[in-house]
Amino acid sequence: MSDDDLLDDFVAESREHLADIESRFLELEGQGDAVDPELVNLVFRAVHSVKGGAGFLGFENIQRLAHVMENLLDRIRQGQVGVDHAKVDALLRGADHLKALIDDITRSNEMDISAPMAAIEALLGSPKVSTGAAPPDATPRPERALASDLQPEPAILERLAQSPEHLYHIAYDLRRQEEQLGRDPLAALEELDRTGEIVASAIRPAAVGDLRAGLPSGPLICELVYATVFDPTIVADALEVPTEAVQPVRATVEALVFADPATGSASPPVSAVEPTAEPTDDRPAAPAAVQEPTRRLSGASRGETIRLPIERIDRLMAQAGELVLVRNRALLQLQSSDRTSRQITQQLDLVTSELQEMIMGMRLQPIGQVFSKLPRIVRDLSFKLEKDIALTTLGNEVEVDKGVLEALADPLVHLTRNACDHGLEPPDERQARRKPVQGQLTIAARHEAGQIVIEIRDDGRGIDPARIREVARNKGVVSAERLAAMDDREAVALIMAPGFSTAEQVDDVSGRGVGMDVVRERIESIGGSVGVESSLGHGSVFTLSLPLTLAIIPSLIIRDATARFAIPQTNIDEIVRLERDTAAERVEYADNQAVYRLREQLLPLVWLADVLAHPQPLSEADRRAVADAHRSSEARAVNVVVVRSGGNRFGLVVEEVLGSEEIVVKSLHPALEALACYAGSTVMGDGQVALILDVDGLARHARLDFSCAETQAEEEHGHDTEVHSELVFTIGGDERLALATGLIRRIVQVDPADFERVGGRDHVQVDGVVTEVVRLEDHLPISAGTEQVAQHHLILPRHVDRPIGLLCTDLVDVFDCDFDPHGQGRVEPGILGTAPLDERLTVFIDLYAVAEMADPASAAERRDAAVDPWGSILLAEDTPFFRNLVAGYLRASGYRVITAADGRAALELLERQTVDAVVSDLEMPRMGGLELVAALRSDQRHARLPCAALTSMKDPGVRERALAAGFDHFEQKLDRRRLLAVVDSMVGVERDAVEVGDGA
Repeated sequence: MSDDDLLDDFVAESREHLADIESRFLELEGQGDAVDPELVNLVFRAVHSVKGGAGFLGFENIQRLAHVMENLLDRIRQGQVGVDHAKVDALLRGADHLKALIDDITRSNEMDISAPMAAIEALLGSPKVSTGAAPPDATPRPERALASDLQPEPAILERLAQSPEHLYHIAYDLRRQEEQLGRDPLAALEELDRTGEIVASAIRPAAVGDLRAGLPSGPLICELVYATVFDPTIVADALEVPTEAVQPVRATVEALVFADPATGSASPPVSAVEPTAEPTDDRPAAPAAVQEPTRRLSGASRGETIRLPIERIDRLMAQAGELVLVRNRALLQLQSSDRTSRQITQQLDLVTSELQEMIMGMRLQPIGQVFSKLPRIVRDLSFKLEKDIALTTLGNEVEVDKGVLEALADPLVHLTRNACDHGLEPPDERQARRKPVQGQLTIAARHEAGQIVIEIRDDGRGIDPARIREVARNKGVVSAERLAAMDDREAVALIMAPGFSTAEQVDDVSGRGVGMDVVRERIESIGGSVGVESSLGHGSVFTLSLPLTLAIIPSLIIRDATARFAIPQTNIDEIVRLERDTAAERVEYADNQAVYRLREQLLPLVWLADVLAHPQPLSEADRRAVADAHRSSEARAVNVVVVRSGGNRFGLVVEEVLGSEEIVVKSLHPALEALACYAGSTVMGDGQVALILDVDGLARHARLDFSCAETQAEEEHGHDTEVHSELVFTIGGDERLALATGLIRRIVQVDPADFERVGGRDHVQVDGVVTEVVRLEDHLPISAGTEQVAQHHLILPRHVDRPIGLLCTDLVDVFDCDFDPHGQGRVEPGILGTAPLDERLTVFIDLYAVAEMADPASAAERRDAAVDPWGSILLAEDTPFFRNLVAGYLRASGYRVITAADGRAALELLERQTVDAVVSDLEMPRMGGLELVAALRSDQRHARLPCAALTSMKDPGVRERALAAGFDHFEQKLDRRRLLAVVDSMVGVERDAVEVGDGA
């Protein structure tokens, strides 16, 4: 192995040893005097390993600093001192300096380490008393021969006298090695034997034999004569004994003798003096398993893992991307090839997908690597700000691409510091608000809908919308008219606007005069988004949505004019096809901005061709000219890709939608890097290059005005009607069926030829998951058409216990429904009701009833089990549709749900039953939600019962009235994720990261 390879291995191993040492120190600090000996031993061995390697390679500063840290840890391990803030602070600073020295290893001996050395040495005070070997004798006796049983044969003596190697006499206590250090004595001898030669050995006072049984109590001293090229310090580190236990020896043709004072300090053999007694300690010895991660790997273990430079993995990833491109080109020829060629191409597709997944997995790293840096930050800020802050991290095992992980580090640190400084109140303020003195900061990661979602949640003071409006008005972030039209949630989102900051003075914590726009820009630069929600007095939640990888991403391929473009699917909400008559009727114009009425929201529209035709961002004159051109032109059918830019949505009008495809992201040509509309490039299956569109860049280039659409929507839509969206579809016949969009997870296109019959039921694989095909005509009194259709659609629902899909032929449209279909017209099992929708009679499907019909045995088991793992929720809701929907959310997440048709019925139920929380609609007959929560707060029995308001109304004043009346939370009915998070927080459930996601 070359010196460079040896150095690289030392740096890599040292970083591994120090990777989690920071969190270990913080864990020790929390234990105080009652420290866990296993934990102390773990960090001791990590520091010791770094010191040993540094000594071998001659990095003196690293060795010296690690040595004093080791001494302090040994004091703690021996129980001579306790653990307090000062000691942990000194150890943390020492670890910081060790990392800095290792990061700049070639200049490490030139760096100044006096500050951390002095801090630790001040805590050490008097020198540590060595244990495990006899102290050096005060009167040197040069030329004194070793004991007779340590004298080798004359031939060996003659060889040693001529050898250039060093000779040492080593004495150490076998019992201490095993009981206190958790080391196998035989393994220690094997370690020495790999780096030198054990010339002679003796064990006193017991005879050589089984080291683990039949031995007398007390020290058991092992004496060795050892030949090696290493210095005595390295040998002592290898055995974890004091340096004075390793004495130089000289070989003559007659005998081995201790070296004279000119060559080394003389010392009698340990057997000639009384060994130092080990300190008595009732603490259990650390098991060997605890030490295993820091031991030298055996030959077999070394063969199981290897280290690879990240550059090599990146090159491998690039080649996998090229293979994906070849695969895509081969698939284009699939339909026109013979059967054998198709089979070969399908096999290539399978192998490429598996290879791609495996290589991407090599770049995946647990997000806990970023999370592990946060406890130290929170600890330091707690002392600096004089606040009591508890940090909880969830989902540390969630894996994310290395590139995403690196881009996430700084934004996450910024958000954590903001939460500690601005979000969480000082102890006296929390006491005045009747909150626990200790503030809670929770950072959780999870997989959701093909993305990584990270939530940073605190229970602090929240964000005051009035304060945000005042600052925004004073700084001119938005116009006064726009501010007046904003609801509280929109006002809170202004903290991410460029140039916005509420800091009154610059400090070194978070008030640097830089707003959240830095975080937003960094997250959006890697294809992610940032959202914020806050409740005044209750806390804030920042949500980061990030792509799983930056290298190979699923995208929608579109065509405009003669060029093709790719839009990452993470930026797409849906695709809408507007026929000529629909476009003429529903595309409107407001302040030179085209808008489209999509259900309950007006979306700003952008024609991709218009944006790309202007090399500079559109001026007001350009926007006016574009709007006039479209107003005067004849209406035609258009394809609208609904995309998301930050917290806003807009429609991108494209000429043609070609389909979806996995693409390999390549960097832009330097000539195009300055163009904000493009995020990269890719090579398509036919070998042609396509540009990847940057959704946020398109919005900025088009100078989109989102306020006009929102203002017009507020003016034209009332706020007092509860509206739910319904997907209307058919199953081949004339009957139109409807299912609430909130219950739909995904819609995929399937070919009946791919169905497989198992157990009398059809199944098909969707994304590798075996999904049962449910034909509605088999369970409901409806008829299917007789016409054979080549392609079908499978509606994959949410919140069901097993993977099922509802088979349909035609997707008609999505309509807003402002009435309750429950109980109207024809009502039968599996059918909520029948009512006119878009002037056509429509059958409204009961999803949960259909799921039970498809699997009656499992439904019976669930009813019989009646398991209640989390708690009881009282749901007050007068609309049966929403009552069934929300109750389904909660039951699927493990709650027992009791329902009431209005507030008065809810009060009557509370007289007979005990619940853990109340979730209530606001508008109900007899007694609404506001009157219900007022009655609960005036009753001593229910004054502290957690309550959440649930509504679909958009009036910004409703939220303020609900919180003022006594509700703890205010949420939208169809936002399942937020609802479950709020209910979990009210009941006190700490759910695993996977459980709170949108499962099937």
